[in-house]
Amino acid sequence: MASESTADKWFSYYIRLKYANEDGLCKCFTCSYVGHWKRDLQNGHGIGRQHKSTRYSEDNCKPQCKKCNNWGQGEQAIFAANVGKETWDKLEVQKRQLTKRNKFDFEILTDFYKTEARKLAKDKNIIITE
Repeated sequence: MASESTADKWFSYYIRLKYANEDGLCKCFTCSYVGHWKRDLQNGHGIGRQHKSTRYSEDNCKPQCKKCNNWGQGEQAIFAANVGKETWDKLEVQKRQLTKRNKFDFEILTDFYKTEARKLAKDKNIIITE
């Protein structure tokens, strides 16, 4: 049975692989840093992960370097500007929606994003080591 942490892992892989090139490199969404999708980048959330309704939103999640995501606390103002006012306003409304997920929901999320991440990796000749 999949857990929230397993769903988080595969969703994070998917987000970072989506933006990675064939060399496994991708750019931080909030600064100019370019690094390896798995070693150097994280799945950054514009609206914090504590908001369950936007936690798995592809609009709300982009690759971020550790400096921006951790020490810069997501660089929310830059993230908002980069994602665009219309999308950011939509995310601000969405974050207030009540969302409760159960084990079945996490299983569906895990299966979907695991499949999608593996497709992206295969298309880009990137090896995923779990």
